[in-house]
Amino acid sequence: MDCEPISLVLDIQAAAEQLSALGRELLNDDLEVLARTLQDLASAHGWNVIDHGRFTEWTASRLEKYDEVLVLDKLFVAPSGGDGPRYHRVAAHRRLGARGQLVLDVSGLPDSLAAGDPAVRVAVVDDAAYSGGTLAGVLDRLATCGFAVDRVFVSATTERARQRLEMQSGVPVDAYFPEPVRGDVIHAHDVYPWLPHSGRRAEPSGTQVPARRIAPLLHRDGAWLSDPALAQAPALRRIAASAVDVFRDHLDREPVAADVALLGRDVAVPLPSAADVPDTTPLRQLLAALF
Repeated sequence: MDCEPISLVLDIQAAAEQLSALGRELLNDDLEVLARTLQDLASAHGWNVIDHGRFTEWTASRLEKYDEVLVLDKLFVAPSGGDGPRYHRVAAHRRLGARGQLVLDVSGLPDSLAAGDPAVRVAVVDDAAYSGGTLAGVLDRLATCGFAVDRVFVSATTERARQRLEMQSGVPVDAYFPEPVRGDVIHAHDVYPWLPHSGRRAEPSGTQVPARRIAPLLHRDGAWLSDPALAQAPALRRIAASAVDVFRDHLDREPVAADVALLGRDVAVPLPSAADVPDTTPLRQLLAALF
């Protein structure tokens, strides 16, 4: 476990906006309790709290002078209208390759960047930088096209990630949180498995509809969440289970994996590991590891 205080990116509202209308209706009460619970835990344990909404506002005002903006942060809402930059949603994730090496998959890079026009100013936006590995890989991918990024904007960064990006990739990093964070960076939407983009990408061999993601709260008793107070908090476990009860009342039956798609396009079936489960698996069975 990391002995340094974690930094909690409070992004519940941003994630909730990507739920379906039904998802927002069913989960609204639990999400309000979740936000209060996380704030209380942060206050009790001295964690840094970074408001994602304020990060978005802070970043948007700084992006006006750029021509192209690549957005890796899945919850970042780009400003609409006006004569500002063109925003491009880019997906990047690391996975294990056939020989056990880390492979970076990047999709969504616009064709307009392929020409490598040095007169075009480009910025990259991501939610946070802990190791800097994914961001460094994206910057390297752009460099192979002969295209340079002027600046990276994140909500928070460790000193290690900043040095990696600025020294290895030669790209300055601007962070909303003024000081380099020392402990882990945790995103609030990752501790609640029913929010869009919660968890880490899983690529099981079975069906992919709806998608599957490994849930940090379920995986190895919350080991990914780094702080025992967060990983094993009884309140967080009760809130996660409460959603299944609400879903059951709405459906008038026990909800199963296939029903997760009703909550929103980017809500995934929460898995304890990369092993897949059938679409008929009861959600309550998946959450059994919490109790």
